Order: sequence, then C-alpha cells, then structure tokens
Amino acid sequence: MSFQLQPAHFPKEYAAAIVETQEMKQDIQVAEQENKTKVIRKQTELFSARQLAHQIVIKAEGDAQQTLVSNQADVAQFKYRQQVLAEGYARALQFFSASGQDAVPEFLSYMKLEAFKAHDNSKKTVKLTPVS
Repeated sequence: MSFQLQPAHFPKEYAAAIVETQEMKQDIQVAEQENKTKVIRKQTELFSARQLAHQIVIKAEGDAQQTLVSNQADVAQFKYRQQVLAEGYARALQFFSASGQDAVPEFLSYMKLEAFKAHDNSKKTVKLTPVS
C-alpha cells in the first residue's frame, strides 16, 4: 500500500487565517531581533559613556595632581625667595647699624630705593622733594 499526499483545500477564511498567523509569527521574530539589536546598541552606548566618564575622571585627577604639585613648587620657591630676602635685609640692617643712630632711617631709605627699583618703570610716579 502506498500513500500519496494530496494538496489540501481549505476554506478561504481558514487559509487566510493560516497565512496571517505565519506573517504574525515572522513579524514577532523580526521585532524580537530588532529588540535584541537595540538592546545591544544601547549596551554599547552605555559602555562607551562609562569609558568616557572614566577617562574624564582620570584626566581630571591628573590635572588636579599636576596643579597641586605646581602650586607646591610655587609656594616652596616663594618661601625660599622670601627667606633669602629676609636674610639679605637683616644683613643690610646690620650694615646700616654700624653707622650709629641713623641706622633705621638710612635702612628705610635703602628699602625705598629697593622698592623703587623693583617696580615697572612705565608705572612709576615720582615725587621729588627738595633737599634742605
């Protein structure tokens, strides 16, 4: 005995429902794939954003450290310069003290001259007083 399959003939509504069901299954599969693609894309964007944020934090920490070290060096240099100046002024006062009672006024005149030399020439205003 042999069997032979014959094409099945269904009513139009039933055949249309089968076709519609198959199309909907395909639409669902396409939507699921699109959803998976979107999830992967968003995960990639999130990863990239986190990496960028991490790089920004590292750069900011590096910049902060560089600023700290630079400022510490500036402060150390300023303190050293002030110490050297103070020692120099102490020696200058000792030098003027050797001349007797006029030591402080002479030292202050010296300090005025030093301050005058230290300022920008284009911004100086000079008041001259006659010598009596």
